[in-house]
Amino acid sequence: MDDVYSYNYEPTLQFYAPYGRYMPKKQAALLQLWDEIGLPHEDHKQVFGRALGIIGLTVDLDSMTISLSEDRRAELIRAVREFVDPARRQIPLREWLRMLGYINWSLNVFPMLKPALNSSWDKVRGKTQMSSPIWVNREVLADLSWFADTVEKLSGVSMLGAESWGAAEADLNIWCDASDSGLGFYCPVEAVAFVYERDDDPSTAQSFITFFESLCVLSAIQWASLRQPPPKRLAIHTDSLNSFRARDKYTILIKAAAETLILSHIDLRVFHVSGKNNIVADLLSRRLYAEARSTIPSLKIHHFQPPQDVMGAAHR
Repeated sequence: MDDVYSYNYEPTLQFYAPYGRYMPKKQAALLQLWDEIGLPHEDHKQVFGRALGIIGLTVDLDSMTISLSEDRRAELIRAVREFVDPARRQIPLREWLRMLGYINWSLNVFPMLKPALNSSWDKVRGKTQMSSPIWVNREVLADLSWFADTVEKLSGVSMLGAESWGAAEADLNIWCDASDSGLGFYCPVEAVAFVYERDDDPSTAQSFITFFESLCVLSAIQWASLRQPPPKRLAIHTDSLNSFRARDKYTILIKAAAETLILSHIDLRVFHVSGKNNIVADLLSRRLYAEARSTIPSLKIHHFQPPQDVMGAAHR
C-alpha cells in the first residue's frame, strides 16, 4: 500500500527509462506490464500528483476543487453570448450541438447551472440534419444568457462535496407548505415563520399548487441565504413530492434557487415528510395563524412577497 495516495502523502517514485523520468512505483510497474504485452501508451498521458489537468480542468486533491482558469471562463462566457446574439436568429444544428457540448463540459465546474440547458435540448431533440437551421427562441435566449451572466459572477472553482448528511447534521432546518390559500415556511430554531396569502381565483388555485409548493421552497432558500452567516448545510422539509420539476414554468424557480445556492455557498438537501408531520407549515399556508401560535406560543409570523417575475410564471 506504499503508493496509495492519502492526504499529504508522497508516493514512492521509480525511474521509468522509456520516458526518462520518475513516476509512482505502481504506475511505472503498470507501464512495464503494458510494454510486455505490447499495449501502446503515451508519455503525456502518464500524469500524477496532487493537482491534475483533466479534460481541460484542474482537479486539486488537497483543496478538493475542480477549477476553470480565468481565461477559459472568459472564453466560455464570450462563446455563449455570441451564440445567443440577437442578430443570429437561426443557427445550424451542428453549431447547437457544439455549443451544448461546450456548456456541458463546463458543468463539471458549474453543476448547478444544468437548468440552463433544458430549453436548448428541447429545441434540438429528434433533429438529425446537421446543416438545418434552428430558431433561437426567447426561452433559449433567456436561459443561456442567465448561464453566461451567472458564470461571470462565479470564481470558476467548484468544491467537491464528498460527504452525505441528514437533517440532524444540518446547520438550519426549515419546514414548508403551500395550499390554495397561501404559502408558509417556518424555522423551529428561531421560532419564526413567513407567510404569503394567495389571491388567486378559487376555481383555478388548485391547478397551480405544485408551482406554489416549489415557490415556497425557493422562498425558504432565499431567506436562509440572507442570514449572516448563511448556513453551510440547509435542510428543507416539505410534504410535496413534485417540487422543482425541471420543465416549463418551473425552470425560473430552479434557476433562481441554483443561483442563490451557488452565490451563498449553501449545501441543500430537501426531505419529504408526510402531511401529518408538517403541522405548523400546513397551518401557516392555510392562514390559520392562531392555531399555529397555539402549537408554538413563541412563534413570530411575518408576511413576505415572492419575486414578481417568478409569480408571473405561475400563470404562463
